[in-house]
Amino acid sequence: MRVLPAPVLVTERGPHMDVRTKAVTERLFPQRSSRWLAYALVTSFLIVLGGSLLMWGLFAAQPVETGIADNEGQQSITVLIDRTPGGPSQWTPYIAVLKQMRDQMRVPVRAKYVAGRAEVTDAMADPRIDAAFVSIYQYLALEDDTEWELLATPIVAGRPLETAVIAVRADSPYRSFEDLEGTDIALAPGASIRGFAYARWLAVRSGSTLDGYFGAVHTGGENVENLERLAGGDVDAACVGRSHLLAWPSGTFRVVSESPEMGLPPILMRTRLPEYFRDNLRAGLRGLGPGAGLPADGPVGGFYFPTAGDYDFARTLFEYVDLSVLEQQWGGVDE
Repeated sequence: MRVLPAPVLVTERGPHMDVRTKAVTERLFPQRSSRWLAYALVTSFLIVLGGSLLMWGLFAAQPVETGIADNEGQQSITVLIDRTPGGPSQWTPYIAVLKQMRDQMRVPVRAKYVAGRAEVTDAMADPRIDAAFVSIYQYLALEDDTEWELLATPIVAGRPLETAVIAVRADSPYRSFEDLEGTDIALAPGASIRGFAYARWLAVRSGSTLDGYFGAVHTGGENVENLERLAGGDVDAACVGRSHLLAWPSGTFRVVSESPEMGLPPILMRTRLPEYFRDNLRAGLRGLGPGAGLPADGPVGGFYFPTAGDYDFARTLFEYVDLSVLEQQWGGVDE
């Protein structure tokens, strides 16, 4: 019997890490005046220390018996984390996936965090990366790459697929996308399929552009931040994924436009990994559910194994991303 070492947690922090950790901060400190002060503290402790301790508790002191001498030369598994099932405030679901990888492959697992959309492409090209939690955009950018395979997506609130939505406050006078002409809207960075491309697609279908259709376009904030802006009255609408609305009390927002269904941000895996590992990992993920490796009251209820066809509408929106819009801009998009 061989006792595996606890996984090594590798973190990368860059100029966009504040966008990543702000989601957790906002849930703990909803008042803006206190959130910025608390943000400096939770950046270091919640993401790095908290994540490390949580992973250590799940992995450490768990001996795994292996009947495979060298696992076909695979000494460890390195997982890139850009997007996580259920969002950055939901640690347990993706830790469950890492544990399944450890158990099925019977080698140590390393988690490597990348902050910021611009850095993900370079990280995915690193041959040392074996699997990755990525955005819908990143999956579509890589789907013709034979080195990567679509593995799984979370089932969120009982739904295996996602939609992009235009949301307004529940008491808003606006009832349709057409009513929003000339209003202010908050969008995610330009690589976001759900938080940017859908709004741009709607504007173009209306015979206009984002700047031409809306009175003001505020871009670059992540979906959680944009919903806070909407709830606070700073904007009239926000473009997000339907799953992002789950973090708010029912009745806070109203959906005035909704896209066809598409796959959620997926888990990708290198095709060079042993086939038995991929098959066993799928079997392990099928066994996860509320109270069975996942929180009983969490939004993620299990895992779904999507096909390329689940992303057909996302491919349509892929043509409407704008990689020049990666930073926050309060007031407009040049098109």
